[in-house]
Amino acid sequence: MTAFGGLVLTNKGRNLQAKAQTGVALAFTRYAIGDGLLNGSSISELNTLKNERLSLEINKLKVLPGGQAIVGTILSNQTVTSGFYFREIGLFAQDPQLGEILYCYGNAGNNGEYIPAGSAGSPDLIEKTIDLIALTGNASNVSAVINNSLVFETPEGAQQKADSAESTAKAHADQIFITLDEEVTSHKADGVSHITAQERTDWNAKETPDGARKKVEQTNFKVYKSGKDSNGIFTTVEYKRQDDTLAIKSVLSGGTSPNYTTRTITYYGLNGTTVEKTTIRTLTYDADGVLISEV
Repeated sequence: MTAFGGLVLTNKGRNLQAKAQTGVALAFTRYAIGDGLLNGSSISELNTLKNERLSLEINKLKVLPGGQAIVGTILSNQTVTSGFYFREIGLFAQDPQLGEILYCYGNAGNNGEYIPAGSAGSPDLIEKTIDLIALTGNASNVSAVINNSLVFETPEGAQQKADSAESTAKAHADQIFITLDEEVTSHKADGVSHITAQERTDWNAKETPDGARKKVEQTNFKVYKSGKDSNGIFTTVEYKRQDDTLAIKSVLSGGTSPNYTTRTITYYGLNGTTVEKTTIRTLTYDADGVLISEV
């Protein structure tokens, strides 16, 4: 999203934010993306996108300190019948007097990304998570119209995983400091005033807090599906990092579609090729064919 250089509040968005400072609810309603060019238009005067191509439902909202909020959505080309360049994006909100308004807007111009058609069984299936930081000021009531049925993750589940990953990273970093402190104490007890070359190598190989945080930050995956069967189920899902290296692959097998009996999940190292872990889960269904367990 760096091609957009940040989103800009429209005049109506700025007015709504001013109302929010007096206690009016600031409710985000949806995203929209398009392929329009500004051609000299002023962003502050816009009420709609120049040429809207897709309306996207919100799937995440997290209010941050400092008058900001993370608002997320998922961009999928499954319903796109004709490819286009993703040049513009807008976040909409509900104004109590005007109805839905374009709250903020960004345009990448000639740096837009091409989104291919993904309908009618096209192999070019693209799904991207989009998280933008919106300015909310001192608004006391910030909300969003959230679709909890989106395929990949509910806001509650995504937030729980993000919080868990952050907690794990911090705990891991704290444990590193404890281990290092114990090693230093032991080293001093030996009366040695310097470290050996091997000790330096072992020290440098340890995880750092920055490294742990980097791994957490790389959980904003791109999602690619393939192997669509006769029932419309994709049997392979790949999760890729922002640098396009493969992070996780999930493969359905066994049984008969749509009731596959096995999910194999493979986790890859930062190079995208080294397998770090493989997990095999057994899928169980009830009499109506509804998935009831995955263990």
